Amino acid sequence: MAGRFPLVLPETPRWFINVTFMLVIVYGVMLGIEVIGWTGELLFVRISLVIGLIFILLINKMDFSNMKPILADGWWQPVKGLFPISGFPLAEYSYLMMLFPLVRPEDRKKLKRAMWISSAAIGLMGLFIAVMLLTVLGAELTMHSPFAVYDMEKQISVGDVLERVEISVAVIWISTIFSKMILCFYVVNVASAQLLRFSTYRPMVLPMASIVIPMSFIVFRNSAQLTNFASKVWPVFSVFQGLVLPLILLLVAAVRGISDNSVPKGGSR
Repeated sequence: MAGRFPLVLPETPRWFINVTFMLVIVYGVMLGIEVIGWTGELLFVRISLVIGLIFILLINKMDFSNMKPILADGWWQPVKGLFPISGFPLAEYSYLMMLFPLVRPEDRKKLKRAMWISSAAIGLMGLFIAVMLLTVLGAELTMHSPFAVYDMEKQISVGDVLERVEISVAVIWISTIFSKMILCFYVVNVASAQLLRFSTYRPMVLPMASIVIPMSFIVFRNSAQLTNFASKVWPVFSVFQGLVLPLILLLVAAVRGISDNSVPKGGSR
């Protein structure tokens, strides 16, 4: 959880950040999927406004000559660069599939359409941010900076009035991390409740939180390990669980002729 927080909270103990962050997530999951959805809508509007403002303030810093030479090493290098993002964030859409059985059958087409639109928006946003990084910072600094977006926003300077606004990047990070974690945590509790045949997922929330918090210290211990885990370990694991495993389950369901639109036990209650 706290891999990026040392930038803005360098003296705050990691355990305190993780525990307090998890308490908010536990509270949100206890309130249910409706509250999670409303929170996501509110955060989406604010994040979009901040990103738009950052773009406007950095227009005068963009130099498209920094992108040259284009494809100097051929197509293979850009293709290799797609590997990390295949796991994060694209393959992580699999956890949203857990929400389909909890949605009314007449509303599932809307959910599918929204997921396709959001997938395209994620790809376009990633391309947009990559272009901004290359044109503002250049290829070398972008490649070697562990927090390139944060460094890019340090370039914002409007006279002597508007400066040092890179904290807004931290606000975006906190908001997006919260949105992702609360959805993932909700889904894992619903899935566990269905597996154990509970009538509701809420008894699973606190025990699951007591597992997640210690794991947040074990998986990686610093920013260097976070970068290594995110670029080398997580893509392989995420592609397996987000693409390979769902395709296998879909094939098995098709062969067995399984088509169940009912809401399983342990659902959104």
